[in-house]
Amino acid sequence: MGMNLLRKIWIFACAVSIATVFSSCTMSNSNSIFQQIADRRNWRVFSPTNSRSLGEITTITANGIVSDNLDIVLANESMVAFGSLTQGVSFIDLEHLQNPKGKVISYTGQNTGKAEDRFGFSGLAVHPDTDKMYAWYEHDIIDLVERRVVSTQAPDFTHSGYGTSAVSRFIIDPQGRFWIGTSNIQPDGSSRLHDENGLFRITVTGETSLKEEVLQYPVWHLYQADDDYLWASTYQGLYRIDAQTKHSVRFEFADSSRDSWYIEQVLEFNDELYAIAKNYFHDARGETAFELYKIDVRSQTMQYVCDITNDAETNFMQVRAFVYADRLMFRVGGSVRYLNSSKQVVETSIPGLGRVGFGEFSHCVVGDTLYSVGNFRGVSIFNGTEHTILTQATTAENLISDNIFTIHVTPNQDTVYIGPYIGSTFSRLSDDSFTNISFAYEEQEVSISSFFEYQGDTYVQGAGKLGKISNDSISVEAQFHTNGERSIFDPSGFVWTYPNFGAGTNGVLAMMNLDSFEIKRIKKPQGEDHYESEGNRSTSPSLFWDSKFDQRYHYNHVLPIPGSSDMMIAISEGTGDFRTDPHTLRYSHETNTFTKVPIADSSSEGIMYMAGNGEKLYGVARQKLFVLEGSRWVALYPILLGNDFRDMVIVENFAIIASGWNRYGAGLKAGFEIVDLLTGQSQFYSSTNIPMPSDAIFALASQQTGERHYRLWFGSNSGLAYCDITLP
Repeated sequence: MGMNLLRKIWIFACAVSIATVFSSCTMSNSNSIFQQIADRRNWRVFSPTNSRSLGEITTITANGIVSDNLDIVLANESMVAFGSLTQGVSFIDLEHLQNPKGKVISYTGQNTGKAEDRFGFSGLAVHPDTDKMYAWYEHDIIDLVERRVVSTQAPDFTHSGYGTSAVSRFIIDPQGRFWIGTSNIQPDGSSRLHDENGLFRITVTGETSLKEEVLQYPVWHLYQADDDYLWASTYQGLYRIDAQTKHSVRFEFADSSRDSWYIEQVLEFNDELYAIAKNYFHDARGETAFELYKIDVRSQTMQYVCDITNDAETNFMQVRAFVYADRLMFRVGGSVRYLNSSKQVVETSIPGLGRVGFGEFSHCVVGDTLYSVGNFRGVSIFNGTEHTILTQATTAENLISDNIFTIHVTPNQDTVYIGPYIGSTFSRLSDDSFTNISFAYEEQEVSISSFFEYQGDTYVQGAGKLGKISNDSISVEAQFHTNGERSIFDPSGFVWTYPNFGAGTNGVLAMMNLDSFEIKRIKKPQGEDHYESEGNRSTSPSLFWDSKFDQRYHYNHVLPIPGSSDMMIAISEGTGDFRTDPHTLRYSHETNTFTKVPIADSSSEGIMYMAGNGEKLYGVARQKLFVLEGSRWVALYPILLGNDFRDMVIVENFAIIASGWNRYGAGLKAGFEIVDLLTGQSQFYSSTNIPMPSDAIFALASQQTGERHYRLWFGSNSGLAYCDITLP
């Protein structure tokens, strides 16, 4: 539900292709809502562009880059490609860089409707002879230009990164064979169950491919040297491998005190091979150190050259090296360094680019052009004189992203705001026209979590900032960290959020006054104040609610209680009496107190999401729908859904409930369910029975278009859809 990276992105779990899926359906009023939605003849897809699918065109994509938050970039003489592990991969021909809108093509996995198929982009490689670009995407190797699978035998991608990521684990040797390394291990180095580790060579001949295991150790980095050898940094050391025979030789540090160190990256400079060494393999959540070594092939050793980071620099999670303007350069966090003639790594800058005007994670140099991404919005392209930056906003013609996290319909029902799962730009749809609006560059946000109306203005909440929308711009009003969780407007003049930091009860609850920007909140379980760093926030003891709670909870949702100024907080995983007496919490502004509201079901795991219709408040739990009656929750109807509740809206006498992709118990997931609140009749929908772009539904909204006429909006991780219905 939140932006917790490992939980949402399977943490990745965390998902932003500007490939836009836009579907609609038109309903007659002679059938029930269930018949109208289930009838495929009522659905149509319009405004087709390039298909994300590798086979039959079943979804529609738009034409901006997949995300502003990118991990990998690679270019050849004619195109540049870039992508994100959770969002997919995009490319654009170099001839279109000066006019990029509508010229980007994206690939976001095979179009099956399953949310998980979007994950898994892990590498790019250029064929040394044909100059063709290939992508490693989950178990597939893709001819990127043709978006055609050439092999389905790639090893599973690396699912977890503990504070860092690899430079490259996907290369093509001079004979056109694909080499892929993967590292699916826990923080302690033990293998993850059911995941592959090792180095593999894949030979594609026509329609067949042969997969061979070369090394069985977890692999961090691969490098193809100018000769017929490649280099593999593994959990067991650095290996030089003959691409023809697969014979490997392990190289040692000349200094035995570094035997427990690992290689971050190998590269060539001035006809010599260098290696960046580090004091950890994959888990960067500790004190780190990086050094530069020269590789001596004759002695099969690595010789110390100099330090890259000094003794006081122990918090860098990665170092990237690249050769540009005849210098061996290093990206160390926000700094730029190079190897000088005295064999020392010293601070520098790139003329015309500076130290902060380009990416930190991945670099590629073709001729005099430096391409870079990472910890930087979009793609930086610098040729020594001109600096081009590609972002979602500069490349998307219509909807900014097809990975939708939130949808908001304004009170007059004529404007729809759509916020992405990841990214600092959102879309506004009015009069059938899209406008994309961004936080200023210096105010860039990780995600857009919510929209709301207050005193005649529309506000947008990001992962860390609250902004007011004025025409086509945003003014930042305050800092309010949500960790990507939704924020909820409180009609009493407040905005609430519930940042969760991982599974279990590792979360906080907070409420900000929209006039004074004062924040009432609880602290993290370890006693840390999540809002202390904001500087302008008071730390008066009167602002902390911790003493009002007798146990820790996981916070699921907050919503106003109809007919009252009080707010209801949906919770789960309580550490005290919640286990035997499940409840929600009712907050009173008048008394600044929380009261437990019992759930009339001792087996309940808690209310996961709520929705109101102005008269009643409904709550959804695993396979049950509840209604608030007086001072308790009463079971109303059984439902089919049981997992990953993402959103819920009430449309007259119908409840629509959305579910994402995670499954952790009984009940259905991945789709949406409609429940008749008068009869209890319900129906579950997914891409298997209606033409939805994906089964992972993250956002819902209802837009009234006439008397008893509604447009139901669905935001998924692969597109935006709507359905026009007429209620009988």
